[in-house]
Amino acid sequence: MALAAGILAAVLAPTLLYVGAKAISNSTAGKNALANVPPEQTFPATPTAMLATVNGANELTSVAVLVLAPNTDVAAGGYDQRGGSVVSVPINIDTGSGDQPESLHDAYALGGEDELRSDLESALNLTLDFAKVMTAEEFTAFLTGLPAIEATLPRDVLGSDDAALFGKGRIVLTAPQVAQVFTVNSPTEAEGLRQPDLEALWTGIATTIGTGRTDTTLGTTPPVTFDELATRLKAGPVASRGLVVRPLDAARNPGALDVVGLDRADTIMVFASIAPAAMTRPASGPSFRVEAPPGFDQQVRKTIATLLSSGDNVVSVDLNAVPTEETTLIIYDKSVAAAEPTQNSVFGTVKIETPNVRLGGVEETVQLGTTYLKGVDLSAPDATSTSLDQTGQTTP
Repeated sequence: MALAAGILAAVLAPTLLYVGAKAISNSTAGKNALANVPPEQTFPATPTAMLATVNGANELTSVAVLVLAPNTDVAAGGYDQRGGSVVSVPINIDTGSGDQPESLHDAYALGGEDELRSDLESALNLTLDFAKVMTAEEFTAFLTGLPAIEATLPRDVLGSDDAALFGKGRIVLTAPQVAQVFTVNSPTEAEGLRQPDLEALWTGIATTIGTGRTDTTLGTTPPVTFDELATRLKAGPVASRGLVVRPLDAARNPGALDVVGLDRADTIMVFASIAPAAMTRPASGPSFRVEAPPGFDQQVRKTIATLLSSGDNVVSVDLNAVPTEETTLIIYDKSVAAAEPTQNSVFGTVKIETPNVRLGGVEETVQLGTTYLKGVDLSAPDATSTSLDQTGQTTP
């Protein structure tokens, strides 16, 4: 009986498979479910990585986020992702992971690379694809192949004995000397005083990379390791910048520890500009893309602060949009768009549009007009909410 059942199943299987396939292909259930949803356009992949350095005692001395530029050869059907951005992150920013201030330096001391990576992702609202913690020797190897690096140091670089390793001003350093600056720190100097020197050196490294190294071989697929991402980053033009920080509220930092809070609006503006595909959405409100013409960076930062204070997410920012006088709200849900008034409490008179293509992970796109942007009061305090952000302060 078992043999007969097996033979029968073997005979009927192809027939059943054909009938099932035809039923699925002829069904309109899936099409009906998506009938009113526009096709989706996704953000280009921009792989991200954390690069951290430590001193001889395995104490954290610097953190930077590397972001690859989008693929530049999509039209040709190939893969050519190179160059990108380096964002230097102060290691004394508050991670907001507890009742007391806890910096990235503390996070690494408590939980090593894993906790540092997790707390950094939370602080930046960013997913990191790769991470690496480097000693002085490993950071020197990271810089191998680059010429001597020129930079203008805002302050003297102090060593572990508080003696000046390098004087402030214009300087030319070899790769081991640059690594020494990144991995040796003074036990008495506040991180806020040391950070500008690190940012100046990252700017020097980016300038030295220029249009990109040509002495390396690149693969034909996206990077799957930190080293592959680093090689691609150095193979094209690199931009570099730091992040704006603010003092913590006294209630959050009663002991006046050497810990500061990130300016959330500035941080979101930076990473939503260069890595929208990697942005996370921790707030319960909708996710926005913000577009504005060049020359209005601070007005955009102020606008992002307002959106964040309302419990919204900002996942994409374009600071090179075509100028228009009026502000347009592009709302992808037609029912929401139909109920949206043309008099907006934040943007004033707006135009409402519903596009034929949906932007993945975004509920609304705000195209800021020059009439609104010119009216933004940059001297006014940032909008705040009653909730606390990861720095223990009211959400700016």
